[in-house]
Amino acid sequence: MAVPLVLFLLFLGPLVLASVLYFGSSDLRPRETANHGELIRPPIPLPALGLPEETLLRDVWTLVYIGAAPCDDSCREALHETRQVRLALGRKRDRVRRLYLQAGASGIPPDLRARHPDLSIVPIDAEHSALLDAFPGADGAAIESHKIYVVDPLGNLMMYYPPGADPSGLLEDLERLLRLSHIG
Repeated sequence: MAVPLVLFLLFLGPLVLASVLYFGSSDLRPRETANHGELIRPPIPLPALGLPEETLLRDVWTLVYIGAAPCDDSCREALHETRQVRLALGRKRDRVRRLYLQAGASGIPPDLRARHPDLSIVPIDAEHSALLDAFPGADGAAIESHKIYVVDPLGNLMMYYPPGADPSGLLEDLERLLRLSHIG
């Protein structure tokens, strides 16, 4: 009689203990994450709009900045920070793309293209504004928020950095994502 009881406890004991730890006390779970940016939970899949540039949001990690035309000082600063972070990634920089979604109909300043040759600039007109609605702070607030967004290689919006965030935090997060990611 003792042998079946011992076997029963030996096999079900770890299951019961794991269930208690998982479903029981939340004091044993970590309260904070190691990321510097704000996670978007759950990640938001970006809509397919049929833009020729839409492939820019697939296959590699993408840093997205949304701004109104013309690019003001905060826009230029954010674009400069994303360029410096991408360059700091070294050989892994080919796994990261930078994208500027420019809301508005005005043209792209030539000096912006000259300073940022690796930056993809996509003008978003009223017809394709549904893409902007997918970003947190819809109704035009995403344009004014001056946030830097991170899109994963599957096209999911998964993290953002508020204006004034330390670029070294963005660099650390990207290094971690690139190290742990087997996609993109």
